Amino acid sequence: LIGGLARLGCALTLEDFALHRTDVEPALRGAVARRELLTMGANSQGFSLIQIMAAVERMRLDDPLGAQAPLLAALFRASVADRDAHLADPAAMAVPVEALISDENVDRLVERARNDAAPRAPAAPAARGDTVAVVAVDEGLSVSLIQSVFYAFGDVSYRRGSAGGFY
Repeated sequence: LIGGLARLGCALTLEDFALHRTDVEPALRGAVARRELLTMGANSQGFSLIQIMAAVERMRLDDPLGAQAPLLAALFRASVADRDAHLADPAAMAVPVEALISDENVDRLVERARNDAAPRAPAAPAARGDTVAVVAVDEGLSVSLIQSVFYAFGDVSYRRGSAGGFY
């Protein structure tokens, strides 16, 4: 592996691999519509799924892809703002991920979405990157995995936020 990477110009060494330690974090849990949602915790944006699902339930959206689509879009924007402001390495986060899925924070997201539900043009060019989604369903159990390399991956200018956290 190291030889193949070196031939491709990669600077990783055997020592780099030997020094690497993988953090295994517990699943982040949320309850929505009497169902348990399990997703990856920080530094994944999995908490956004719990935020959005809890807010959709709280808002009692019955036509989120029709007449209520602007409200759903505003909810996604509110959740993305939370992600951009707070998501980081768990050791560097100023706000714990559990607080981001709390009832109080979901209520704030709902309020922000209701105040910002007007349709709008995209504010930024489409992000560049690569995303893979895998979904499996069997006998009432469903699992989904999304792996994404966001466009800022590897760009130092995007790594340190104003609060000192990394994202």
